Amino acid sequence: MGLRHAGAGAPTAGGAAGRDHINHTRPNTKPQKSDNFPMLEPDSASAMIFAAGFGTRMGDLTVDRPKPLLQMHGRALIDYTLDHVRAFGPRSVVVNAHYHADQIQAHFRDTDVDVALEQDEILDTGGGLKAALHILDTGIVITLNSDTLWRGPNPIAALAQHWDPDRMDA
Repeated sequence: MGLRHAGAGAPTAGGAAGRDHINHTRPNTKPQKSDNFPMLEPDSASAMIFAAGFGTRMGDLTVDRPKPLLQMHGRALIDYTLDHVRAFGPRSVVVNAHYHADQIQAHFRDTDVDVALEQDEILDTGGGLKAALHILDTGIVITLNSDTLWRGPNPIAALAQHWDPDRMDA
């Protein structure tokens, strides 16, 4: 397991490839090149999955675990998001963690996912991304929430097909 830092003194845990404890059934949708758009190439992007929140609206379900690790059909919610990320194939994946961060770290131990810890205080979405920028090794970062479920085509592939760097910037 590797150790990285996200922000001032906030270590991150990432590990070697291998996801034995995570069912990695992946949506079978790859971006397709189009004459209208240059398309975002997977290895030119990183992905950041936001998983630091408290999950307070979930009430008793999140008293002892973070919302991204709630189970649906026997899998953690964040694993469904990760399926779409992996199907796209970005250069790196970072997940931020604050509430019950030890459980997020344990979930991704022995994987190639880096976990950026927000130890002292939760940084909110923009702060979490800013603190992890030095871990994300590309100029383009795809951001996703850990508790969003999609049906149908891979939303990252749809974004990649319509990517136009001349018109899109943060």
